[in-house]
Amino acid sequence: MVYAPVRFRSGDKKIKQIFKIMKHFTNINSLAELKKQYRTLAITNHPDKGGKVEIMQEINSEYDQLYKIWVNAMPEQARPTESAEQSRKFYTANGWEGKNYDSNLTTQEIAKRVREYAKKNWPGWKFSIRRKFASMCSEIQIELKGGPLKSAIVDGSKWGVQTAYRFGGTNERVNPLAEVVMKDVIQYLQTYNYNDSDGMIDYFDTNFYIFERVAGNEWEEIYNTARIKAKETTEQPVKVSEIEIVDYGEKAIAVFGNTKAIKDELKEIGGRFNPSLNRDGKKCAGWIFSKKKREEVEKLIA
Repeated sequence: MVYAPVRFRSGDKKIKQIFKIMKHFTNINSLAELKKQYRTLAITNHPDKGGKVEIMQEINSEYDQLYKIWVNAMPEQARPTESAEQSRKFYTANGWEGKNYDSNLTTQEIAKRVREYAKKNWPGWKFSIRRKFASMCSEIQIELKGGPLKSAIVDGSKWGVQTAYRFGGTNERVNPLAEVVMKDVIQYLQTYNYNDSDGMIDYFDTNFYIFERVAGNEWEEIYNTARIKAKETTEQPVKVSEIEIVDYGEKAIAVFGNTKAIKDELKEIGGRFNPSLNRDGKKCAGWIFSKKKREEVEKLIA
């Protein structure tokens, strides 16, 4: 037998009786209000913020009871699939968790995995990826130190001579190709992170912080890493029968296909060959260009 879910309003006698036995929650009219009130209580009473463990346990218990009541009152097709415990995982409204996050992984292990990722996916580029401990927090530092470019910094004289430049926010000083590489590696690193912070309420909780920078006057120009034999990788490149130009990030384009006959010309106009570009989720050999070079590339392959 299927029973209709219990429905109620905040003024119903049943819900009034429920709130009489609750010590911490009051005047809840929706599941959204319940979650919002829980976050407020958790931020104030969580042991990490100086609260008492037993009080936080009471809040969690009351939340779990009320969560089940509200979920059961919803139409079956509209009910959330997460449990009460899963729904109170984050204390802030914008908390998130990367797909590879694992509380058992140390920052040392994460840094190692990111180094392996960068080496495999960007073999023509040189990175320094290491962990660092600070007061009450941990940090993973990523520095792009070299690659198939004369310089990773656009018009270095405009920014002043520096050993390295911070990467993040506006990246107008960074070469578009270097920016694509950096963003890809940082994005992979973030899959191991979580962040449940809100500066407006002075609450900060994250797995680790990230410090990113690109080498300046110590940049190492590297051009010998494109000589990679196909047998060295277990993944076979995607085969593309014709030459195709596609967008590759916000500031770059990629050229895929049989470019052997024009490889010298592609290099002359600023192309950088990479045997491990990402194409529809698979590894594919191709050439990277700044979007500013699109017209030149189109004329070349026309």
